[in-house]
Amino acid sequence: MITIRRLFTFLFIILFIFSCKKSPTGSDPVAVIFSDANFETLIRETLSKPTGDIFDTDLIKITEIIGNNREINNISGIEYCTNLDKLELNENNIDNIEKLSSLTEINYLILSSNNISEISSLSGLTKLVELYLNGNNISDISSLSGLTNLIKLYLHYNQITNIIPLVNNTGIGNGDFIELEHNPLSDISINTYIPQLEARGVTVYYDEPATVVTFPDTNFEAVIRETLNMITGDITDADLATITSLRGRTKDINDISGIEYCINMTFLDVYNNHISDISKLSNLNNLIDLYLGRNITDISPLTNITNLETLVINNNNISDISFISGFQNLTHLAISDNPLTDLSVVANLTNLENISILSLQLLNLNIISNLTNLTMVDASYNQINDISALSNLTILEYLNLSANPTITDYSPIAGLTNITTLSLDNNHITDISFISNLTNIEFLNIFYNDIPDISAVSNLTKLERLYSGHNQISDISALSNLTELEYLDFSANSAVSDISALAGLVNLEIIYMHYDDVVDISPLLNLVNLSKLMAHDNDIVDIETLVNNAGIGNGDEIWLENNPLSDTSKNTYIPQLEARGVTVHQ
Repeated sequence: MITIRRLFTFLFIILFIFSCKKSPTGSDPVAVIFSDANFETLIRETLSKPTGDIFDTDLIKITEIIGNNREINNISGIEYCTNLDKLELNENNIDNIEKLSSLTEINYLILSSNNISEISSLSGLTKLVELYLNGNNISDISSLSGLTNLIKLYLHYNQITNIIPLVNNTGIGNGDFIELEHNPLSDISINTYIPQLEARGVTVYYDEPATVVTFPDTNFEAVIRETLNMITGDITDADLATITSLRGRTKDINDISGIEYCINMTFLDVYNNHISDISKLSNLNNLIDLYLGRNITDISPLTNITNLETLVINNNNISDISFISGFQNLTHLAISDNPLTDLSVVANLTNLENISILSLQLLNLNIISNLTNLTMVDASYNQINDISALSNLTILEYLNLSANPTITDYSPIAGLTNITTLSLDNNHITDISFISNLTNIEFLNIFYNDIPDISAVSNLTKLERLYSGHNQISDISALSNLTELEYLDFSANSAVSDISALAGLVNLEIIYMHYDDVVDISPLLNLVNLSKLMAHDNDIVDIETLVNNAGIGNGDEIWLENNPLSDTSKNTYIPQLEARGVTVHQ
């Protein structure tokens, strides 16, 4: 009986011993408590263990943890993950990494963009191959001197001044990589230690010492300072590298020396200055929009700036633009008023949408006949006699052919039904029937021609601005349908006497009708949006209509000189208008 009892006792003891699960260290399993709920959540996800205690025996099995941007503040508990090969906790709020000291098997440690300042706990992690500590607040890196297996080290955006620990790390050598940009490195680090590392075959990225830039031209310096918002103090190359847009139009600039450091600039406008030398622009390869004028002869320094989309070089002394053949990104080209003789290079710029070629003594528009992406053409002030090339430009919206009196055939314009802006002033035109179907026109300038009949405009119901002064017009009844008109000029058409067509044009704000033959202005009664009326040199006697127009008031302006105004108009109506704040010229 005693023997059986002893046997059972012995078996119970054996079973109890084997039922007790041991930790890897031989001690009892330890339930790990995490101070940070977000870190605990990450660990549970890694273990696929959403509930229940987490033991040290669980954590020792983990070889990789990745938890970027998880709002983790505290990594207590990580010390049990002693078999970790990789830990990645970028963009958290970690400021204490003491618990990492036990992770002696780790090869990859990635802790970018945290709040770490103290890294002495890393000194024993000698198996580290890649270490990312960029974007922290680290100043002392002495603990890295013994990490001889490092091949990639990221320390940019910290507060490091002295990098002698990296020189003393005998394992860092040929083919290894160190990132040190955006640290306040000491002169000895830059001038001595980095060259020593580079001599060992290490690739080191760091910020070159800032160079103070001087500007020979004080007006240009003023533009730079305004752009940087730096009233005083040295301007460095690093400062200039931050400029992406520079506006210095009409600033009396002679010399743009210093601009060569604006290496990230995409927009530059120094138009209408006295600049003759643009060699400093030659390496600004990020430029996209460039405005230059008026004193430039040699434009060849721009040859390699092939990303340009806008190039405005009007009003210079440029005779050769052959270099722009490589500018296939150009959408906007303005080369007006230059002594150019060969424009053939323009024909190949098939992405052009906008071109200004005025004052170039052109005889025709053949150079643009195949540029079917053009929406805007300004070819005014030339000697053009043939515009047949326009018939291909079917998406054209803006066309200016003013001051080309040698044009005789305007029929190619008739098919350009997308035109919204058309300028044809000073051309000796007698017939405008070719515009009758251009129903998208909003702006029409036919000033200073020999036009007797404007009936062709009657269908242009989208017109907002019409310049038809200085012609031979006698009848403006065609205007009665143009209810969108805001600006109307039919001045110096001495045969115009009847303006009844204006009665329903209630959107009119500005009317120029001087030097006509108008007597009756009663059609203006309901034009309550009128702010400017130029009606001098007519035959107007009675202006009661203007008094009765309730919209005419403070700030508006009326010209009535050289009209046979009645005494009532002079002595009663004009004072009434002036009392309402209207300026009346008489």
